[in-house]
Order: sequence, then structure tokens, then C-alpha cells
Amino acid sequence: MLPRFPYRILVTGFVWLLAKGIQAQCGTIQTVTNYTPPAMGENRGSGPWIIPVLVHVYYSDNLQPVSPSYITDAIDECNLHMRAQGPDLGDVHPAFVNLIADCNVELRLAKRDEDGNCISGIIYHDFGSTFPTSLINSYSQNVNNYLNIHVLPSQNSWTILPFGSSAGTLDDLIVFSTYDVVFRPQVLAHELGHWLGLYHTFGSANESGLTCGDDGVEDTPLTKGSVVGTCNQQLSECTTGIIENVDNHMDYSNCGKMFTLGQAQIMAGVLSDPEIPRYNHTQEANLTLTGVFEEHECNMQTGSWSRNFSGCDSTRVELFAWAEGQIPDYTEWTFPGGSPSVSYAQHTQTWYTEEGNYTARL
Repeated sequence: MLPRFPYRILVTGFVWLLAKGIQAQCGTIQTVTNYTPPAMGENRGSGPWIIPVLVHVYYSDNLQPVSPSYITDAIDECNLHMRAQGPDLGDVHPAFVNLIADCNVELRLAKRDEDGNCISGIIYHDFGSTFPTSLINSYSQNVNNYLNIHVLPSQNSWTILPFGSSAGTLDDLIVFSTYDVVFRPQVLAHELGHWLGLYHTFGSANESGLTCGDDGVEDTPLTKGSVVGTCNQQLSECTTGIIENVDNHMDYSNCGKMFTLGQAQIMAGVLSDPEIPRYNHTQEANLTLTGVFEEHECNMQTGSWSRNFSGCDSTRVELFAWAEGQIPDYTEWTFPGGSPSVSYAQHTQTWYTEEGNYTARL
């Protein structure tokens, strides 16, 4: 039996990345506001609302960075849900099929930061040994130009509703927990719903399954909401004979699939109301400023993070890649002396069975 290995893996700066073109729940709590969307919010008529996004990803010696592919996959999945194109819409309860709404909203990674610099829309922050919870908003860039999404080791994901005093301030952001972005990316659609004016289907409470509540939307039934992690499509606890919509993204079920027509109207009203800070995000001038439609070749900066798990007869090394400037669409790791010796995943692992120092190349 081989001894435990007193060595560390060394990751070099050699880069081989090819870029295209070159368990908790939501923490959002506010009293339900009776919001009536303006008439112009009823029908967009000129394509989707595009919201420029900056994603801030935090990591440290003890917390691995979330690789770019997790971020882009979560945004893509969110966009499918917002446009009523999710793969499981065929499983919506018959009582709500005719209420499935295309919310006409899409997130796009910004290609220019607030200083006009070329970016990928994903920014990494090494926070050292102590996470600066009180300083999160200092990393946000102009909140009236960008939706700032912060990926960090939070107990839950949460955001700011558009009707309170925090809207349009540095506190106006989405926190997308590290756990959720990796294991529950559908949570982003839930938080974006809040950011665009929606409450939980069971009202302003932050805990479901307790008392019947109302979200102020006509076509979402009175409900207690699902107990976290359940999916009971026959739930009917508040009004005799009325099925409650557990398929709704604003419930706490694990089977969220849809937004309703009434919810879509509220989102449309928020985005088309000049009195609400969300309005500027989708304006043509802001889309140009943030570069969401640009196809450019920024300089790419890459990095890697690793941790070792020593055993009796081998050491497993887990590695994560990150990149700024461009979104990599091809990654190659080489591990001389490791098994496997090559990997093409941004998050990968290899094993070593002989004692020594090894150099891994990204």
C-alpha cells in the first residue's frame, strides 16, 4: 500500500483555450404592492426586451470558482423559461396550459463594462480568506445600465423587487448562490421574476406551505405554495375544487415550468414604465452602451483552481477553470503522470498513484 503523498499539484500559466470568433430558498421579502401595469405594458410588438447582464463570480482559496459554462448554461435555461420554450411545458397541469405566457424577456451578457472596456460579461473576484458580504454591491457596475448578478456562497438566492426604495441603488442586484448556479440553475428564472415585479404565488411570505396567500395576480389561484422539494400537481388546500399552480416558477416546488399571462403583463408593465428603474435597461441607447449585440474579440485572461484529496493508494486532484474577456468554447487540460492524462471539461479531476510533484496544464 502506497503512503499518503506529501506533494501539491502545480498549475502553470500555459493556456490552451480556443474562443469562438478568434439549499435554501429565495430570500426576497416585501409586502405585496398593488401594481397595475400601464396599458403599454400589454403588448410589446417590437421583439423581446433585452436586459444587459454582468455576472460577478466570487472565489477564494477555500471556494472554487464557478466555470463560465455553468453561467452561460444558467442564462440560456432562464431565457428558455422566460420565452415559454422550456422542454417540460408539455407536463403543465391541464388547468394552466392555456395560461402559459411568453414573457418576451431575454438576458444577454454585456460586452462592454461601464468604462467601455471589452468584456465577456463574466467577472471574477478573489475575495481572500473572509467573504466581504457587506461589500458585494461595491462590485456592481451602474445598476441603471446592467442587471448585476452575484454568484457567491450565500445560504440562498435573493433579489430586490422594483417597487421599493432599494430599486435603482447599489443594493439593486440578484444574488445567485454558488449551489444554485451549479445544481439548481432554474432558480435564476424565479429570481428574475422577482426582479421584474413578481411575488411568490403564496404572497409576500418567504416560507411556503403554511397559510393561504395571494400574489395579486388574477390568474394565479390562492395558494399555500409547495413545501420545498415537492411537486404535487393536485395541490388544492385553499379553495375547494381549485387546483393550485405548482408548475409556476414563483412557487417553491421542484417542478417550476411556466409563468402566467397575468405575470407576464406585470413584467411588461415594469419594463415599459419610465417611473421604474428597470425601464432604462432595455432602451436602445443602453443596449448600444453595454454592447450586448457586439461580436468582438477581447483579450482572454484565464486561471485555474485546484484541491487535493489524498487516499491510501492515490491522490485525486479536482480542478476548475475560469476565464474573463471571452467565453471559452473549448478547454483542454493535460496531466502528465495522471489518470486521465487529458480532459476537455472546465471542471475536471485526475488521479496520481506515484509520489512526486506534477505540473498540470490548462
